[in-house]
Amino acid sequence: MLRVLLEDAKDFPATMLLGAAWVIVFVLMVATRLSAGPFPSLQAFLLGNIGGAHSFGDLSLNELYRGEIWRVVTCTFVHYNLLHLGMNLYGLYQLGSLVESWYGSGQFLAVYLVIGGGGNIVSALLRHARGMEPRMHSGGGSTVVLGLVALCAVMGWRSRSRIGDHLRSQMVGILVFTAILGQLHPMIDNWGHAGGALVGAVVGFLHRILIRTSDRPVGWWAGLLAAVVMILCGAAQWRDSRVEASYRPQVVAEEKRLKETEQLTFELFRLMGFYTQAVMRSELEQASFVPKSLLLVNQKPPRSPTVGASVLFNVPWATLRAEQARYQAILEAAAPTLGSPPTDDDYQRVCRLLARVLEQPPTKMMARGFQFHLTALIQRVSQDLLVIQGRRAALVRQAGLQ
Repeated sequence: MLRVLLEDAKDFPATMLLGAAWVIVFVLMVATRLSAGPFPSLQAFLLGNIGGAHSFGDLSLNELYRGEIWRVVTCTFVHYNLLHLGMNLYGLYQLGSLVESWYGSGQFLAVYLVIGGGGNIVSALLRHARGMEPRMHSGGGSTVVLGLVALCAVMGWRSRSRIGDHLRSQMVGILVFTAILGQLHPMIDNWGHAGGALVGAVVGFLHRILIRTSDRPVGWWAGLLAAVVMILCGAAQWRDSRVEASYRPQVVAEEKRLKETEQLTFELFRLMGFYTQAVMRSELEQASFVPKSLLLVNQKPPRSPTVGASVLFNVPWATLRAEQARYQAILEAAAPTLGSPPTDDDYQRVCRLLARVLEQPPTKMMARGFQFHLTALIQRVSQDLLVIQGRRAALVRQAGLQ
């Protein structure tokens, strides 16, 4: 097999070079994934998504809206799993070598660029027109492969020969099968396939012109220009990844603050409910320890406790103490934020009232005061949450990580 591949590399250098580039990018994606953390499962490696494709140039509408037009080319070199890479490599090897034998290596590079870049632009326009999710990512050489399929189908149809008819029927069968498979499997990029097929069909109508120029200097100049464009697209993606990497620590820090603030907001809302229960339990405990000798003779016997009171008494006293200590620790950890102006007074009052709630039943005025001051703290945290969300969104936009 190695001998065959070496011979094909001499006969079809452009096809083999592009296939090798696909493999190198996939290996780099795997290496990056290994260095970043635990490797995904075997199923994800074979059939799912190994991750990290964004840094290597996959495509989404959001990135095109930001002007990252080079991704329409770089995304053709990105594959999400081993099966994705293997199937596209097989298609490129079979059809790329055929088309390269017709047009020459230089013009085949130009055909690859036109089908890959043009097909992804058409696909993006169709997605935009349909109002599809702009954050959805896509990538892979299947756009090029389906474009080559459509090119061969048009060429076979226009040849008016028995071999051409056979080639056309095979290629049309592949297009139909791929379209049906795309409808059955949501992970398949139908719009990318459609865009590549449309552009490939247009190139197919230029077959005779490309055949005539295959041995002329214009063919080699077209190949050189295509190679330069692909190299520039790769360089632009490398630079963009470096910029994103410089912003990533700041984004991670903001995401950490966002999660901490969201958790603090949630805990403060829960504290409101806990304090209400603690007040009721404290009042019930105080009433249950009043000596019988202090009861008035003609006092009506107390009514049986309600269901809510029964539930409160069933909660162990140690559990309430533990919850009280937990909320005190949460407030203490949030002291640098909540204990600063303009909520410093609210923070101090909430801490004092929480510390006393199980020692002595608070008055109604004290309970209302706790709710009032805790509401002020919740509003402060909610405002901080909006600020952090806005700051994170601004960083994401600047870095192009959205």
